[in-house]
Order: sequence, then C-alpha cells, then structure tokens
Amino acid sequence: MRFLDLCEKEVVSVEEGRFIGHVRDLEFDPVCGKICAIIVPGPGKYMGIFCRDYE
Repeated sequence: MRFLDLCEKEVVSVEEGRFIGHVRDLEFDPVCGKICAIIVPGPGKYMGIFCRDYE
C-alpha cells in the first residue's frame, strides 16, 4: 500500500466507534524500515483548524 492510499483512509476509534481523523504522517524505524507509528492529528480547538492539543 502506498502512503497516499493510506492518507485517504479514515481512522475510527474501536472503543467508541467515532471518527478520529485521517493519517497525516508515518514514523519509521531507521534500521529496519518498519512503520513504528501512524500520526493522526487530534481535534482542533477553533473550528477544527487551529491549535491542535495532541496527535
């Protein structure tokens, strides 16, 4: 799967069943090249655009 294909996927909380966001970045292990983390921005404070609290 390409990164651009992954960015189109919706991330949904399994526990709550609510939409969290879209994939924005990936973190790789520089030694083996495996994905360590998928970065999904948290909800914004002002109209969902500015000042994100967490990822």
